[in-house]
Amino acid sequence: MEAVSGDAPLVAALLAAAYRTVAVETIRPRLEGEDMAELAVSHRERLARAFDAVDRLVGG
Repeated sequence: MEAVSGDAPLVAALLAAAYRTVAVETIRPRLEGEDMAELAVSHRERLARAFDAVDRLVGG
């Protein structure tokens, strides 16, 4: 990911927001009793898509 100089705080905030969003989407079904193995697979897939989206946004 190659960002413009000075954009590090923005990129960090976008990454944190992306991770937090995916984590919440994973925790809710887990609290409802869904299988952890199945959730882990979808969690990794959603993380990859979220981080790819951030990468595209910052010009990576």
